[in-house]
Amino acid sequence: MVACRAATMGLRMGFTGNLKTLSFGDILQLISTGKKTGVLQILRANCAKKLYFRGGNIITAASHPSTIEERLGQVLTRKGLLSPEDLDKALKKHKSSGKRLGQVLIDSGLLERAVILDSLRAQVEEVVYSVFAWTEAEFRFLDDEIPDPTQILVDLNTMNVMMEGARRFDEYAEVAHDLPPGETILRMCPVPRLEQPSIVLSADDVEILAAVDGERSLMEILSTASNGEYSASKSLHKLVQSKLVEPCPTAAERGRRRIEEDQVYDLIYRLYSHALQTLHKALVEQLGMVGERLFAAVPDGWDADKPELLNILTAGADGSEESFRKETAHIAESIRLHRVLALANCLLSEKVRTLIDRLGPRLAGRIVSGIQKDLTFLLAQKRNLADKYDVSREFRQALQGV
Repeated sequence: MVACRAATMGLRMGFTGNLKTLSFGDILQLISTGKKTGVLQILRANCAKKLYFRGGNIITAASHPSTIEERLGQVLTRKGLLSPEDLDKALKKHKSSGKRLGQVLIDSGLLERAVILDSLRAQVEEVVYSVFAWTEAEFRFLDDEIPDPTQILVDLNTMNVMMEGARRFDEYAEVAHDLPPGETILRMCPVPRLEQPSIVLSADDVEILAAVDGERSLMEILSTASNGEYSASKSLHKLVQSKLVEPCPTAAERGRRRIEEDQVYDLIYRLYSHALQTLHKALVEQLGMVGERLFAAVPDGWDADKPELLNILTAGADGSEESFRKETAHIAESIRLHRVLALANCLLSEKVRTLIDRLGPRLAGRIVSGIQKDLTFLLAQKRNLADKYDVSREFRQALQGV
């Protein structure tokens, strides 16, 4: 079965097709063994690649929407070979003179030609390697199409690049399996749920994290990465697995999330208000007005919103959940739930420490055990919700004065 078809475009001959029927590796082999000269154009959604060949070897490559100059500048500054200030000057000269960025850098004496060639070679290889992960895309090859004559060219053995690309694809397939579809919009998690105490991020990881803005799709983030799509995919996989990055929720998902968060606020209010009111009562019963003053005391350094929150959770103001929600409404929505839980946790743990200091660990322990017993049924009822949002763990730690 013929997987591609010949095409005539003016005087240029070539072939067209789809990667579903002819793999990228097979296309490269066809071009290499045929010692072809021309350009291979590959288009998938809003991402396009151009690979130029001479005598079957790869001489340059480009990836839309980023430009060769943008990628080269990113690579050179990222490697510390060029300062951001020098890059800015060179880019301005590139635009005003029409010369390629690489040539501007060489003419300015900022970098040797060999350094530019090494960076361009790595850049071209990354563009080629990225296509191995594509299983569906339209392509066409145009014979004798050559790049801009002002462009600095490399000379890569296509078969060698193809073998390395196949090796990388095997690794990439494992990473891609855990990533969402390419058109998925990604955002930084408003409340990261880290499953380990610390995460070490490389320079590559930080660059990708900075590109996640809630507007770019996964494909767009990968296509503009200075370190290439292969390395960028591994970084993005790490960020997603570490729960620092997540897909943007749909409208329906946001609606469900709001309903769920309302239930979490209700749970936080019921847990912490009961616990704090019980501690308040115990201090007053044991110490009278001294206990009242101790409970109402605000330690130095506390945020301005904590005292009011304490009043509401201990039946000050009107002591209602409505007051609780009004008091927390001024906190930015993206961090509100995390912030409210942190504030409630801080309040409770501080008052537990006061209880232990003034009444002794034995009596304080009995009071805390009573609180836990009182709330056992509520936590059992809301177990899935409490565990999902870490409310159970945070509440238990606060009751220990942590």
